[in-house]
Amino acid sequence: MIQLRNFIGNDDPELELKLEEAINAASRMVDQRLGSSVWFQNYSASFYTVDPRDNIGAFIVLPFPIITLTELTQDGEALTGGAYGEIEDADYTFTVGTRTINSAGGFTGVIKIKGTFGYALDENDPDNLPPPTLHPDINDAAIKIAAALSGLWKKTSRSFGGENEAVLVQAVPNDVLARLRNMRLTSHRL
Repeated sequence: MIQLRNFIGNDDPELELKLEEAINAASRMVDQRLGSSVWFQNYSASFYTVDPRDNIGAFIVLPFPIITLTELTQDGEALTGGAYGEIEDADYTFTVGTRTINSAGGFTGVIKIKGTFGYALDENDPDNLPPPTLHPDINDAAIKIAAALSGLWKKTSRSFGGENEAVLVQAVPNDVLARLRNMRLTSHRL
């Protein structure tokens, strides 16, 4: 919200709901354009069931980066594991900020995981740390899309008379969409 307000140069508190809606719509547009999920996923209390297509055998590919991974089961049986280099003879290992979980013996059957995934909502919230870093181009695109969707983004343009005038930006700029298109994952699956 602070970044969007700074970008459009408007700190009117009465626009909070409008800007929040624009941010949410921009976030969903970015997710759709990237073919990935970049929002925060909290599976601390309940399991996320890994799609069988994401199980490559030697590793699993998730649709979101790992923030924390607290439990992994294979066909209902808990496996031993942790962050890479943390536990010797682990059944699985992972690196925070990546989308993969590695297995020494190979994954089979139904895999379920608990933890937090995606991108942290608040870097000061210890439940979400350590957060993976959101790519600056994604952050920039989300802000510009939200600004355009809010209807409050004005750019300075030179009129035919040579004077500067504020012009309302009413569409998402093509360069923003092109940047997202270049970053797009065909799928999070390999």
